[in-house]
Amino acid sequence: MLTKGEIVKGRVHRVETFGIYLEYQKYNLFVRIIDVSWEPRESIGLLESTKIGDEITVKILEFIKEYNTYLASIKEVHPEKNPWKEPLYNKGKVFSGTIDIVAEYGCMVILETGARGLIYKEDLSTSLKENEAVQVSILEADVERQRIRLKLL
Repeated sequence: MLTKGEIVKGRVHRVETFGIYLEYQKYNLFVRIIDVSWEPRESIGLLESTKIGDEITVKILEFIKEYNTYLASIKEVHPEKNPWKEPLYNKGKVFSGTIDIVAEYGCMVILETGARGLIYKEDLSTSLKENEAVQVSILEADVERQRIRLKLL
């Protein structure tokens, strides 16, 4: 039996667009795409470059009894890369960022720290384009849930 927090090296036996399936000894492991990397774009690149037979170091998160599978994380093996590790996101703090996604509800911004935030549609006074550089300030942040509401400056 594996324990929460344990670090193991599993062998890839299947790669899907939503995650990576690994085997470690007699155990099944699954890494969701959101647990591949702290940077969402990097997660997609890692999924695309991962091959069956690759060995990947993961941290055990929990056991999912109904699937007889352990949920695991690649990104948790590297906590130093976590853009949420420090209390950086105080109301009013200004950051540089890049527009990542433009949607009906607003714009997702990748901040210089690597974290993502959202400018709601009602907070926008101008139209923005993907990859556009912007200055934003924090309206509110919920670090535990990793949610940041931004205002365009």
